[in-house]
Amino acid sequence: MFIDGRRALNKIQSSETFFMMSVLTENYSVVDMARKLEQYPKKMGIHSMVLFLTYDFCVDTDVPHENMGRENLILLSQFKDGEYSVLCEETPVRQIYKKMIEVFWKRSNILYIPIHIQEENYGFMAVAFEECKRDLIAFYNFAMGLDQSLGTIKKQSQLHKMYITDNMTQLYNRRGFFSHLEADFNRLSGKDLTLFVSSVDMDGLKFINDTYGHAEGDFAIRKTAEFLRESLKGKSGICARFGGDEYMVAMLEETEQADFTFYERYDEILQGLADDFEKISDKPYQVGVSIGSIHSVVHGMGDVDELMKKADAVMYDCKSMHHNSRLARLRETSREDQEVCLCPES
Repeated sequence: MFIDGRRALNKIQSSETFFMMSVLTENYSVVDMARKLEQYPKKMGIHSMVLFLTYDFCVDTDVPHENMGRENLILLSQFKDGEYSVLCEETPVRQIYKKMIEVFWKRSNILYIPIHIQEENYGFMAVAFEECKRDLIAFYNFAMGLDQSLGTIKKQSQLHKMYITDNMTQLYNRRGFFSHLEADFNRLSGKDLTLFVSSVDMDGLKFINDTYGHAEGDFAIRKTAEFLRESLKGKSGICARFGGDEYMVAMLEETEQADFTFYERYDEILQGLADDFEKISDKPYQVGVSIGSIHSVVHGMGDVDELMKKADAVMYDCKSMHHNSRLARLRETSREDQEVCLCPES
């Protein structure tokens, strides 16, 4: 019986590609997928490789992009000098040529492959082969499989983001908050860790809703979320809306690298953002916050609830002070109005 060797080869490679796609798309994580790619370059005789992704692709995934410029690319991974690395490095367009020289030094034949699904561009891959080992048919199947894998993971990431995100503010919800913290603990396992937690509660949301309507209340909720995002700018912390007017901020760091100065100043930073908005706002109400912050050495997720309870206690003390202050201002305003009414007309 005659067997076409080329057809048999393609069949084997196609089945391997299908298996590869199954492995790569096991969950919603692009970073995990990038780690799994390590096993493939050498099989195809690849000497060097880079994989760049666009901002638009990264925005709904777990690839770090919060402070990324929309015009820049993320260097997701590279294969250089026999070593595969997952980098997730933001790379300005003007620096891509420099990066290519570093990776493909003395390589004259470089193959550039766009990564896309139909008209949606995800980025590009560039490779250089060991001439005597290259398998272009296997690489073609690999590249096609990578397109499909990234497209599938992007969709899975979008669904997962809906599952862990508060729809109104686009902050984490309670589920996303604890999920992210648990991932951080796993990533930093075995290290001495310090956890910073801040419990944040809006002041007077019920008053805003009852007096000015729920549309204004929703505005105040979203504005508070903006304060929280801005307060963590340039930091590795996360913030979440736990529901209603309750928010939580957290930052887990190695103790020797922990930014204790930031922890001590956080209440002042967040309160300052709220105060600055009040100065420029044309709203007839204040978007105020009560804050309770605390930090401590921790050993795992079991310590998180206890620290959050302590932060809540500090926040409620702050809220009580704000409540008493507002009552005092209302009484003073009422007294002044009465005095005006009692004054005889001139």
